[in-house]
Amino acid sequence: MSELVDFIEGTGVNNHGESLEEIHMLDFKDIERRHDIIQWVFPLNVPSQHLINCPILTEGDINNIDLSFDCQANMLASRDWFVHFLSRTQHWRKPKDHNLLRISRAIQSLRLLCGDTIANDFRSDVLDEVGDFGAQIIGTVTFWKNL
Repeated sequence: MSELVDFIEGTGVNNHGESLEEIHMLDFKDIERRHDIIQWVFPLNVPSQHLINCPILTEGDINNIDLSFDCQANMLASRDWFVHFLSRTQHWRKPKDHNLLRISRAIQSLRLLCGDTIANDFRSDVLDEVGDFGAQIIGTVTFWKNL
């Protein structure tokens, strides 16, 4: 398996030597300040537009993650971890905050690796957290609804 699949499965580490479990235990300040962890927790099959040297899913990775019970369970745990972060912090609820891009990535990654139901449930949870703030980011909310 690849380094990325091993990381998601919980048996490997990211490029900083951290396991997924260690990432899930980061405090909110570290989650906010660390811009590279979301690319590992919610990988895509296209390069990051903002960070170089981030992992990129291959077709083989996607198939291995789809077939691995541990990977699927860890993707759901990552989904819950990110929703928890968003529900406990308020600063991301403003136009042009980088967490809005992180949310877009998470929706896309969950759709690719876990299917429409999981991705849609995550999106619904995020929209619940957005609440009245949604009017300020209506373009982003519309984008999320089309992902």
